[in-house]
Amino acid sequence: KSPDAKEEVTTPAFSTGPAQQDASVRLMVGIDTRQNLHAVMEGINLEASYEVSNPEVGSDFRYRRFGLLYRHGLRLFEEHNVVLRGEAAAGVDLPFHQELVMGGNSLRGFVHRQFRGDTRLSFTAEYHFPLFTVRQLSFRGVGFSDTGLMVWRDLPADGELRDVRGRVVRGYLPDSKSGLKGSTFAQGVGAGLAINARGFAVD
Repeated sequence: KSPDAKEEVTTPAFSTGPAQQDASVRLMVGIDTRQNLHAVMEGINLEASYEVSNPEVGSDFRYRRFGLLYRHGLRLFEEHNVVLRGEAAAGVDLPFHQELVMGGNSLRGFVHRQFRGDTRLSFTAEYHFPLFTVRQLSFRGVGFSDTGLMVWRDLPADGELRDVRGRVVRGYLPDSKSGLKGSTFAQGVGAGLAINARGFAVD
C-alpha cells in the first residue's frame, strides 16, 4: 500500500528470499596454557583456523574464512594483571550471516555489530588491578583500549553476491568501497569495575 494516496505503487513490496541452508567445515589448531588464579589470568593462547563452505559439504553458499588469534595474560605485582588480545581474520565471498563485524563486546564504546567487512584486524589491551575485598568478593578496576580496522577487501563489481545457484543473497550499499579507501578504523578507551568471587565472576 502506498504511504501517499496520490502516489501509485509501481514496485512490489520486498519479499523474503528462498529458503537456504549453510554448512561448513572448520579446522583449528592451537595451544592454550592460560590459567586463572583467583582474579588473575596467566598464560598464552595461540590459534589458527580455516573454515570452508560449499555444496560438497551440503551448503547453498561457497565461502572461506581464515583466522589468527593471540591472547596473553601477564601477572604484575602479584595481583595486577595485563590481558592482551589480537586477531586477524579474512573471508572470501562471505554471505551476510557470516560477515565479520565489530562493535559492542568486540569494540566497546560502539553499537553492537556497527561495522561490517570481509577483513578485520583488532587488538585489545586491559589492565586489571585490585581495589578492595569484602569477604569472598574481590572488587577490581579495569582500564581498557579496543582498536579495530575493518575492510571490504574485494566487493563484486555489480554490488551483488550470489549463491551457488546464482540467486542474489546480498546487495551492498552503493557507497561501499573496497580496499583501504573504504576501510573503518575505530578505537574505544574506557574503564570499568569487575567483581570476582571464587567460582564465578561478574564484569
